[in-house]
Amino acid sequence: ACPFVIAGENDKKIRLIIYALLAFSLNASLTGQEIPVFYHSQYIFNPYLVNPAFAGSKDFSILALSARQNIERIANAPNTQILSFHTRFRDFNRLEEEIIARGTEFTNMAAGGYLYKDDNGPFNKIGMQATYAYHLPLDKRAISHIAFGISFSGFLYTINYWDLNTLVDPLIAQGRQQTFVPDANIGAYYYGKAHFVGASVYQLFESPIKWGSAEFDTISIQRNYYLYGGYRFLIQNRIIVEPSLLVKSTDHDIDQFYNFLDINLRVIYLTFSVGASYRMNEGMAIFGQYQFRNLFLGLAYEYPFSKIWNYNYGTVEVNVGFNLGKGKNRFGDNRYW
Repeated sequence: ACPFVIAGENDKKIRLIIYALLAFSLNASLTGQEIPVFYHSQYIFNPYLVNPAFAGSKDFSILALSARQNIERIANAPNTQILSFHTRFRDFNRLEEEIIARGTEFTNMAAGGYLYKDDNGPFNKIGMQATYAYHLPLDKRAISHIAFGISFSGFLYTINYWDLNTLVDPLIAQGRQQTFVPDANIGAYYYGKAHFVGASVYQLFESPIKWGSAEFDTISIQRNYYLYGGYRFLIQNRIIVEPSLLVKSTDHDIDQFYNFLDINLRVIYLTFSVGASYRMNEGMAIFGQYQFRNLFLGLAYEYPFSKIWNYNYGTVEVNVGFNLGKGKNRFGDNRYW
């Protein structure tokens, strides 16, 4: 969070505490993760956000909108919105046949993309991603696949000096500063009837954020690695338990990957799902989702394990979207990925 206006008593004391925490967090992020880190409920509901090869892995199209809002005793608390879409291309030659096996009406190619907006006090990020993916069937029924994906992304960073209020930095030029950062992401993804595992690399070219020509105006960006996998256990005909694990790392801390784990568990019953996620040394989340026909709605609450807890009551997120074509295909069943 970027606290710049704080209401209530003892404003001066609270500002000093928050600024100290802010300075530490900003310093730690100068060579860290500046491109979006997608949170528990976002990638569990929409794995495409952490692996471009996921695009088109369902034989229906997915349009999803995610909105996040930090609950804080701080003005201009961070908020984020993401609109994403991905689909598998149809084989129109096959569609002309009188008899066609389910799933074979699709080609191996898929595409996707998202629009991203994040506001955090005087800092603003607007970005987009465009994805191409290719899916290779591994069996005759085309239930198991291995997919490869590549995305090209670009983010416009903005900082407004006049919104800094009492926090004045002589190294930041006055006025409104903007910089555009292009990069790319790649991924591989294996999925079958009840299991999946995928690996991806984000910020492939490590494009830096450059506010100016001086050395201190440049923020280095590290390449990030994600490994995400899970399995669906059919407990009864209508109850499914889905554990999953996300491992994330950079080149500098890959030998300490065990410190950067998300441990997730979701239970699915018909059109309902509920679950929880634990992010190692960072926080927890609880979430749920309901689907009515092709429309789905998800809610999540996340809370951190940090010293700023007294000023941050967690984050609320709403996910809503459409599964276009769901119900006419084998992957419409919750027992299938």
